[in-house]
Amino acid sequence: MALSYTGASIAKEDHDWYIGAGVGKANFEDSYFSESDNLLSLSGGYIFSKFFAVEAGYVDLGSVKGSVLPDNFITLNQDTLSLDASGFVVASKFKWELSTSLELAAKAGVSVIDSDKRWSGGTLVDGSIANDTGGTAAELFLGVQIQYQVSERFSVELNWDRYKIEEIDVDGVYAKVNFHF
Repeated sequence: MALSYTGASIAKEDHDWYIGAGVGKANFEDSYFSESDNLLSLSGGYIFSKFFAVEAGYVDLGSVKGSVLPDNFITLNQDTLSLDASGFVVASKFKWELSTSLELAAKAGVSVIDSDKRWSGGTLVDGSIANDTGGTAAELFLGVQIQYQVSERFSVELNWDRYKIEEIDVDGVYAKVNFHF
């Protein structure tokens, strides 16, 4: 009886584990700063049921550089912010099956993003801001995903995630390929 159970469990191919890689754009936005760069995502997860999964991964939000002064502020030399951001994420995925091969998911989780800030240029509105060189911060993040199951072992996704780096909102829009095992 034990051998028949073992054989049945080996024959069963659920492919609940997966790993994936994605590329897209990260858009950085606050009241005085709006820039974008390429995004890279590497992740893995476990599918507990057709309604719930957990995913963890690494996200590189790129490196952006742009003016940080309000449009109506007059200066000869505008201040510039260079920002590099990357980190790790852990999320719960709540899934809805739209058809046998298409599903929609809402993601909620924690991101631990390391940011490196460099200031240059003119006269800062607040001199203390130049001392802000970034750091590591844990924040909540949200996302939405649509996934198409191409085959038993292969799926493709379109994702939108919203990260927070201090006062800057970062919208990640990317496509991802997953291998299920």
